[in-house]
Amino acid sequence: AVFNLYGGTLTCTTTMTNGGIGGLSGAFKMYDGTITGGKVTGKGGNLMLESVNAKVFVYGGTITAGVAADGGNVYIKGIGNLTVDGGTISGGLDNGVKNATNGGNVYVEKGSLNLVSGTISGGYASNAGGSVRVQGEGVLNISGGTLTGGYAKGNGGNVYSIGTIAITGG
Repeated sequence: AVFNLYGGTLTCTTTMTNGGIGGLSGAFKMYDGTITGGKVTGKGGNLMLESVNAKVFVYGGTITAGVAADGGNVYIKGIGNLTVDGGTISGGLDNGVKNATNGGNVYVEKGSLNLVSGTISGGYASNAGGSVRVQGEGVLNISGGTLTGGYAKGNGGNVYSIGTIAITGG
């Protein structure tokens, strides 16, 4: 199944353990609009990709202001894929929100984050990976776009990796 978001706002208002929007197992395509406000005690404040088939494509719009222990806005595991080809994933530095302990904007445990165009910015991590943390079998591919303005109290202001990073442009 495919879910397409062409506008509007999805606000995650309930405090949960993982994933403001979780259990994604098909394709989610975001062309415009906003996903915001996810606050979870575990992983993936706004989105949690946990299935082999979970594929999220951000072509426009904004994913912002998520708070979680890991992956303030998005947590990727289970060989899920997030492709940013436009739009913005932004953290809480503009309004003083501490997004996550690790991976202020995105935490990639297993699967991949592909930055083609668009922006990932302003994430805050109290430990490592202000904007992005890549762990274990996770992969960060950068072929364009902007990755900027992250802050981590520990390691990796923008990116902290003990996984794989491939930069072919950007």
